[in-house]
Amino acid sequence: PTRGGGGGGPPEGVEDNGNFTRVAAFPIGIDPGRFTQALETERVQAHIHELRQRFQGRKVMLGVDRLDMIKGIPQKLLGFEKFLSEHP
Repeated sequence: PTRGGGGGGPPEGVEDNGNFTRVAAFPIGIDPGRFTQALETERVQAHIHELRQRFQGRKVMLGVDRLDMIKGIPQKLLGFEKFLSEHP
């Protein structure tokens, strides 16, 4: 395989047996400041209070995922199941 890009810049992909595959970084994530600010709102604090009362005395496991096929959601659920079976 060879690295493409030309011009001395960073490679834009990889060529192998005449097939070129574009490779790039596409960072995604959340804005943590936005979530921190939301925690301070009256509406969110009321919801937190409601959840704490609702689940008082219980342990809660929470996962937040984008709903696309490549995120491994079934594997995460199997991981939760295994964890709970090993640590009831």
